Amino acid sequence: MLVIMHQNMVEEFAVVLPRDKLRLLEDAVGLTHYRERIMDVRGRLEGVLKDEAEVKSMLEKAKANLDFWRGEYEKLKVRDELMKRKGELEVELAWSKFNRKLKSVNDLKARIEGLKGKLDSLKRSYDELSSEIKVLEEDMIQVELERRRIMDMLIEYSRMIGRLEALGRVSGDFEEVSSKFSKLRVDFEDACKRFESIFRDYVGKFSSRAILGYRIEELSSEVKLRERDLKSLEGELESLLEDAKRAGPMPSTVRDLDEVNSDLIMVNARIEALGPVSTEAEKMYNSFNSTFNELSERAKILSENREAILRELNDRVEAWRKAIINIVSEINGIYRDLLSELNATGYVRVTNLDDVEKAGLEILVGFRGSEPILLDGYSQSGGERTTAIVSFLLAAQRFIKSPFRAVDEFDIHMDPRNREAIFKCILSYFKDAEAQYLAITPSPVIVGEGRVNIIFVQNVGGKSEVKVVSK
Repeated sequence: MLVIMHQNMVEEFAVVLPRDKLRLLEDAVGLTHYRERIMDVRGRLEGVLKDEAEVKSMLEKAKANLDFWRGEYEKLKVRDELMKRKGELEVELAWSKFNRKLKSVNDLKARIEGLKGKLDSLKRSYDELSSEIKVLEEDMIQVELERRRIMDMLIEYSRMIGRLEALGRVSGDFEEVSSKFSKLRVDFEDACKRFESIFRDYVGKFSSRAILGYRIEELSSEVKLRERDLKSLEGELESLLEDAKRAGPMPSTVRDLDEVNSDLIMVNARIEALGPVSTEAEKMYNSFNSTFNELSERAKILSENREAILRELNDRVEAWRKAIINIVSEINGIYRDLLSELNATGYVRVTNLDDVEKAGLEILVGFRGSEPILLDGYSQSGGERTTAIVSFLLAAQRFIKSPFRAVDEFDIHMDPRNREAIFKCILSYFKDAEAQYLAITPSPVIVGEGRVNIIFVQNVGGKSEVKVVSK
């Protein structure tokens, strides 16, 4: 490595920004690789952060799609459950219809049996009344025959009484005939009363039998009508049984038709409320779930990589910080020593060490007992700036590995005392160094002890001549 401090470098270095000063120092003393490694790690970190941002964006989109299809899948599962329940209810409804119809058939059969029983009872009553009426009719005939017989006898005795009266009622026969006539009249009246009683009973029973006959006729008509209804219901029952068998096997418990129908209406309403549901919901959900899991795993890996790179970056920054602190600390010591020989004070410091990009190198100097202030292009005179910067550069060159070094007209703005002091410092600091040092100056040369070669370049007659001064 060849180190050359060219003419005007001192003036230029004074106005270089602290950040650039630090980078120049890093490059000079061989610490650039620290920054390069940091930049490399930062580059990798930016790449990972970019990938992580892309994956995060993709993950957010995948999550949005996953949430949407999760909702659709949940709706699909609910709909499937409702459809399953609907099928079960439809089977139960079919058997419930059959059971209700079966109950109607059984109830009608029971009613018909009841009607038939009642009809049989009425018929028996009718037959009993008919038998009783027949007996009464026979009794009336007997009584009527008896009454006619008595009537005939009364007529006969009445004639006899009439003949006897014609004879003057004096015979004993008249008394006997009159007595028998009276007795026959009593018998006739009794027969008439018995006839009237039997007739009244006959009329009552005959009326009752007529009413029974009417009721029997009505019941018979009703039984026939109900039997026709039963036949129709049995046909409907057979049809419902076939429908129920086609719907599915009979459940262990079959509720009332109204209850089943109410549940079915509610289930249909819930299915309707779900709206359209894609049959691909499960497939799409599984697909986006797989994508989401893959992206989550990738995001996790990128996060782990980011954390690892951040740890590496922190380690790199810490290593750079320690290297900078160490080198600046050593340079600062030499810088202070050089300034003390020039009747000045000062120090070198690093600012913003927490930020590699913003970190800078500041040089402070104070002359003739004044407090050190920041070196810039305005606060110090040209000679003071030159003295401070050359002192810093000489201090820094102790840590630069180079076999040959040169400085051109560094003392252009120095007064004789400071120029002499700087020359002595150069001779002192590099007398034991293996590197060669070339100092170029238009000013008088101060020669000290040690291995020093002085080369003069003169313009004689328009031509430069080189001469070597030796002791």
